[in-house]
Amino acid sequence: MIPKPSEVVHSAADWYKTANTANEIPFWIVFAIAIYTPFEEFIIKWLGPLASAVRFLPEFVLYGLVAQILVDRFQNRTLKRTPIDILLFFFVIATFISIIINDSSIKQSAITMRVLWRYLSVFYIVVNIDISLSQLKLMIKGITIVGMMQAALAALQIFMPSGLLKIFAPKGFNIGGFSRVSNAEAGNVKVGAVFGTFSAPAALSAFLLFLLIVSTTYLFTAPGMLMPIRQELLGIGATAMGIFGTKKRAAWLLAAVMPIIVLFFCRKSKGIAKTVWLYAAVALGTVVITSMLGGLEFDTSFSGSDAREESIDTVSYVFQLFDPNYWDESSEASRGWVIGTITNALSQSGSWFGFGPDLFNARRLIADTITDGSDRLKIINMGPVEDTYWVVMLAYFGVVGMSIYAAMIWRLFRAGSWLSKNASDPEYRRLGIMFCSLVVLTIFYNFIERILQIRGFSLYFWLFAGLVVNAYNAHQREALKQPPP
Repeated sequence: MIPKPSEVVHSAADWYKTANTANEIPFWIVFAIAIYTPFEEFIIKWLGPLASAVRFLPEFVLYGLVAQILVDRFQNRTLKRTPIDILLFFFVIATFISIIINDSSIKQSAITMRVLWRYLSVFYIVVNIDISLSQLKLMIKGITIVGMMQAALAALQIFMPSGLLKIFAPKGFNIGGFSRVSNAEAGNVKVGAVFGTFSAPAALSAFLLFLLIVSTTYLFTAPGMLMPIRQELLGIGATAMGIFGTKKRAAWLLAAVMPIIVLFFCRKSKGIAKTVWLYAAVALGTVVITSMLGGLEFDTSFSGSDAREESIDTVSYVFQLFDPNYWDESSEASRGWVIGTITNALSQSGSWFGFGPDLFNARRLIADTITDGSDRLKIINMGPVEDTYWVVMLAYFGVVGMSIYAAMIWRLFRAGSWLSKNASDPEYRRLGIMFCSLVVLTIFYNFIERILQIRGFSLYFWLFAGLVVNAYNAHQREALKQPPP
């Protein structure tokens, strides 16, 4: 029986009163945004004139919510401390020093800082609200369900014709002088690459790698019942297929490594050994089959800017990683060149605070340290400079800023590691394992993609960091209540 509109309204009102009385509204807001974000671009696409207003609505809601919570907690002297508070303060000071000494644009610096820290609000919201074990399970289950929907869609997109694929492509936008191109809409993705409902395959691959960590953690910590294991395996299969469809080679390699990382934090040495043996057997089998076929030759001569990259067969695309010419080109014209150029520029400048978080000004200052005219022009105009994001952050904030940032990540990692070893409930231990694995993924992938800027990744990084610190603080408070032995 379909409920009447008045019944729906009354039910919603009753639910709101109950949730508000229990102070659960902040949790449900964060939960709703976590569920909504993977589909945000697709939903906005159909809103027409409303798209500009709706695009930033979740972000502003989070800003307002964190301000409300922090002010209330501060007034009542119940503000909860986190492992990064003091470090964050020093990071902000170091950034201001960098902006001043490099005469960076305040506007551009603010844009850079907003993109990097936009979901820090989620961290402080989650840390400063009460989250029960059932709510934690609901949060992870909800994210897993929407993640499986993205993985299934990505797997289906592999077989979709290009015309049908464009239905899911988000639109670019231009608001107040700030613009962003949707690579999926513009057709600037490799032919055959999938993107789910995200703006680019890179965003989808980052989100699915996060989902892979969640799924493999549950698989490796399952109590042994057959049905849950089958469900996790199906989810992992769909996720792996979606990652394969993105045609992001770094994501492929990380997807292969992440099960070993998760097993490491699960402290299952036998599982690591079996997985390594499985990978070795697959590699050996591939070599044997290739030899039996008389040897196959693959064209790996295509360059990163060559149009052939868009239609090259997948096997050749993979085998290019083993071509010395590919790495020579990278060191001369791609990420390898960026790493060498920026580190040399910092060394020659002698600046401990970097070149400031204004990308254009930072490029100019780096160019001033280069003697070769063609290299100066390259660093000014090169497109994918920010893809090597750790190195770009080093250019922005210098050794001082990056050391502080690394210390923040390390302290969050330690909280997750403590949970994975000492938490009272298996769900909290799983949370610690997930976050520790997520930190490792972030460290590696941020050398290749600017994943800390990607909303479909950074939201969940800071959300899980907040969940970890929330659970860690709760365990510490519980320990203090217990009488000494």
